[in-house]
Amino acid sequence: MINAGKGTAGPDMRSILKSVRYLDEQLQVKEEKVEALELGYRSSKLKGKPDIVLEADFTLENTDEPESIQSRMKAILAVRKAKFPLNYPNAGSVFKQPDGFPPAGWLIEQAGLKGRRIGNAQISVKHANFIINLGGASSSDVKELVLLIQEAVYKVHGVMLEREVIYWPEETNWKAW
Repeated sequence: MINAGKGTAGPDMRSILKSVRYLDEQLQVKEEKVEALELGYRSSKLKGKPDIVLEADFTLENTDEPESIQSRMKAILAVRKAKFPLNYPNAGSVFKQPDGFPPAGWLIEQAGLKGRRIGNAQISVKHANFIINLGGASSSDVKELVLLIQEAVYKVHGVMLEREVIYWPEETNWKAW
């Protein structure tokens, strides 16, 4: 479990999450309160572990009328559809926003990488911090594209982009049960 940062969809998870129930490596169901999860920007105490989140308990207090909520939801979705390549399979933002630099998508675009592809994995022409699957892209295609982006952005801007996506299972302690 990672902490999704505040964005177009509303508050960050830390402000509305109360607790989570998860299955640990020993197949024991555990529960943790939000304070114990060590939530940070795109991180938590559960990140990189084989634990599987089963449930999350949120505090959702909204006294708005359903029509008002639905209208805001439609507006958020319209912004996302306009900004992100939602018409292709993708894993969302590939890289974290680097401290002290412009957004990762801008850095990638300025490095001239929009539209670049390896196999059927492509850096989106709509938002450069998304790698889309044009159909049948392999994990190797995506990983090679990620490395290409990191190298090019470092060469052009002097910043090493840190991945938001985690390669599973190799970057976790996952063991087949």
